[in-house]
Amino acid sequence: MHDDGVKKNRLSGTMKGVLWVLLFFFVASVLWLLTPRIDPRISDLSEAYTYGFEGYPMPYGDKLHSIYRAEDVSVEVAERFGDYLTHIDYFTPDYGGIVQLKKTDEGFEAYLTYQMEYWDSQEFMEEVGNLEKDLEKFVLMNPVTVIVVDENEDGVHQRTLP
Repeated sequence: MHDDGVKKNRLSGTMKGVLWVLLFFFVASVLWLLTPRIDPRISDLSEAYTYGFEGYPMPYGDKLHSIYRAEDVSVEVAERFGDYLTHIDYFTPDYGGIVQLKKTDEGFEAYLTYQMEYWDSQEFMEEVGNLEKDLEKFVLMNPVTVIVVDENEDGVHQRTLP
């Protein structure tokens, strides 16, 4: 018995190929989403700007700002420093900031990243000078030297405030 009126529903070769490609991309997408990511702002392995800072970055805040600190700077001191920077809107939700805090024989050095184009402005110098005084009196309770830092294709640039 031969039934010419019955057609078998089969996918063409082209349609099978399209379905395999879609399946591949679906599986690859799921695997990519499940793979852990390294945040370049807090990884010493990243090629992101690190401003020549030493030590390991301590993640700070919801935006994962980075506070580089040496072993002689306690987590509590670094967190007070981060709290102050958040309070004055240096660390903001829109920008992942990176700073360094070093202990010296006299007190602390606070390395803050600012664009070089502002470094010669009198207003900028006054603002950062006030920040230095606040850090000394209310945050770190020790003498503080603020060093502004910027990095570009020519390298790392620093200036110690007078």
